Amino acid sequence: MQQSAREPLQECYLSLATLEYRITELHKLMARMQAHMLNYPTRYRRRKRLSTKLCICDIDGVVADATARFAVAEEVKQAYMRQMQEEFSLSDERGATDAYWHTVFSPEHVPLDTLIDGAIEALDTLQFTHGYHILFLTSRPEAMRDATAEWLYYHKANFYRKVLSDERRLIMKAPAFQYVKTVTWKAGIVQTLAALYGASDVLIVEDEQVNINEHLKYVSAEVQTRYIYTSLKEAVEAMQEEGHALP
Repeated sequence: MQQSAREPLQECYLSLATLEYRITELHKLMARMQAHMLNYPTRYRRRKRLSTKLCICDIDGVVADATARFAVAEEVKQAYMRQMQEEFSLSDERGATDAYWHTVFSPEHVPLDTLIDGAIEALDTLQFTHGYHILFLTSRPEAMRDATAEWLYYHKANFYRKVLSDERRLIMKAPAFQYVKTVTWKAGIVQTLAALYGASDVLIVEDEQVNINEHLKYVSAEVQTRYIYTSLKEAVEAMQEEGHALP
């Protein structure tokens, strides 16, 4: 059968129409993608502000009573000083201080710490009733991480199991910061964590007034509300009084 002269021309028109349609659809898709990309930063920032309430909690003096561990360290210090006096007739205050802090920060002595009454219940309330994401910030050195995580696990708060598998929940003082003042280090880490988590609300539980004073020096425009308390009991009571429960 002979093909008419018009058929190739019709096929050409059809191909051109199909191509034009596809180009039009591609332009529409590109426009949608561009609009999404332009709106993404705004949507992302808005989501971050609304999603994270951050509780940054100290351990010693807030969750753990380290009195017994520090008492052992004092005994070691006094024993060192007696030995130096008896054997060398010397008073080595610096060596005694080093022996003291070496004992305080020894992982083997962490089991001496006792749980502060009501700490577990208060942490559960802050997490499950008031919606706070809880992080522990301690000036304990990294060498104490495993012993500290195991101690928290032993005392059985529901989320402490995650500390063993998610080290981001437990912030220790790294060796590079050994000679950085704790007040400066803690204030800086709190600012970093608030920015990292995009926190809208930050609750700090810290028992040392000198550290609290340092926190008060800094204000973040991204953080809508900030609370600082010296104990978990005080924090929970304040939250309950002000009615900051989850809807």
